[in-house]
Amino acid sequence: MGGQGGSIRSHLLESTAQRATLTGVTLVALMVLLAWIVCYGAGGSQTVAPHIFYVPVILAAVRFGPWGALAAGLAAGFAAGPLLPLDVAAGTSQEPLNWGLRAGAFILIGELAAFLTIHSRPSIRGQIAKTVMRRDLRHALDARHLHVQYQPIVDLSTRRIVGAEALVRWTDPDRGPRYPDEFIPLIEDAGLAHLVSDFMLDEVSHQLREWRSIGLIDADTGFKLAINVSGTELQGDRLENKVRDTVIGSRIPAAWIHLEVTETALIDDLDVAVRGLQRLRGVGVRLAIDDFGTGESSLRYLHRFPVNTVKIDRSFITALVDDERGRSIVAAVVSLASDMGLVTIAEGVETHAHAQILAELGCDMAQGYHFNRPLPPAEFERQLRGRTTRRT
Repeated sequence: MGGQGGSIRSHLLESTAQRATLTGVTLVALMVLLAWIVCYGAGGSQTVAPHIFYVPVILAAVRFGPWGALAAGLAAGFAAGPLLPLDVAAGTSQEPLNWGLRAGAFILIGELAAFLTIHSRPSIRGQIAKTVMRRDLRHALDARHLHVQYQPIVDLSTRRIVGAEALVRWTDPDRGPRYPDEFIPLIEDAGLAHLVSDFMLDEVSHQLREWRSIGLIDADTGFKLAINVSGTELQGDRLENKVRDTVIGSRIPAAWIHLEVTETALIDDLDVAVRGLQRLRGVGVRLAIDDFGTGESSLRYLHRFPVNTVKIDRSFITALVDDERGRSIVAAVVSLASDMGLVTIAEGVETHAHAQILAELGCDMAQGYHFNRPLPPAEFERQLRGRTTRRT
């Protein structure tokens, strides 16, 4: 049945494409004919310059590309040449040189239009897709189609869950799950970073309060729940006030909330970032540098950031097993962070070998698919009850 259904869908798509092509060819042909009727009715090429023929030529170029532009240019050149008198009333024909040059111009303009269309189409499609995604994302926020999943953070020495990273997810009622790689990069570009941060803080604080009420966490567990925030949020005191209101309103320890900012965002405007981090630290939340190692000046500026945690980028973790240089880099980062009193968390840990090497290097914590994928609240809660990861 599945094969038959796929064959039917393929046939329907092919038929639709054929009909669309036939419709396009018919439209171009009718526009060439209409241009000829207009020019002939106006008295011929001597009375009216046949520029109207450029319309079907450009349409064919945009719709069918270079070969379509060539075919339409030849058809328009023939209709505007031998088939169009110089003077209809006098019955005077055009000189071959005149209509030949005109046909050449039709073809040249058509090919140019096809070239520009081919090279600009991906950019245009990309911009349209981004615009639609921004609109849908705004609607998703208003309609509460966003939700949160939690990826466990594991202590490498005990293999017990000591926290989680809260990750925003989007399920569209019509299209189903939307991939994070699609919409997360657009959050800041669409001017929605502060709204998403507020949403995440509200969801996370509610979840922390609930877990505390049922005895899963308490002030002595050292539990941490990490949230990603945009570098632009460090400007001004809006985020600081929101975090303070959230902590006070939820009556949870501020230290349970960890705010993560990417290293690149911090280095882009160093002074503003440092002041913003200092304000947030004054509220009592913990701070982390996310994707550490991807910036150009990681070690140079590390001492300036008032952070508690360094999250080692996944690109360094994948090189641990087979690349001695990659292992040396991770060892250096772990050693430096330890000397500065910072906690290290490795991201993207996908194998037992990765976890074992990180533990040997002295890395404190890790997260990744080796331990567990991002989980809905109920599933993460079950993991939290056992305090152990699914894999060991």
